[in-house]
Amino acid sequence: MKNGDGALQTLTPDQALAVVRTRQALPLSDLAEIVRQRNGGEIVDAELLRVGQMLVYAIKMLDRDDRLSVQYFYARSGRPIGE
Repeated sequence: MKNGDGALQTLTPDQALAVVRTRQALPLSDLAEIVRQRNGGEIVDAELLRVGQMLVYAIKMLDRDDRLSVQYFYARSGRPIGE
């Protein structure tokens, strides 16, 4: 997804691999472990986004009560956004 001014962009798999290789973002497997320990539940989808100059993971989760939510994490640190 990308809006007209380029403020939000979903990275392609090749772009995501490049930012992980250059340590600008955690590998998804590392973040998945952080998310599972923090929230429980099941990850059903994940996207790596560029928001302005920042990299963000959007993680779609199914919790233990089968409720779907999207949670956002800083891609470099794995810290949740908004806490």
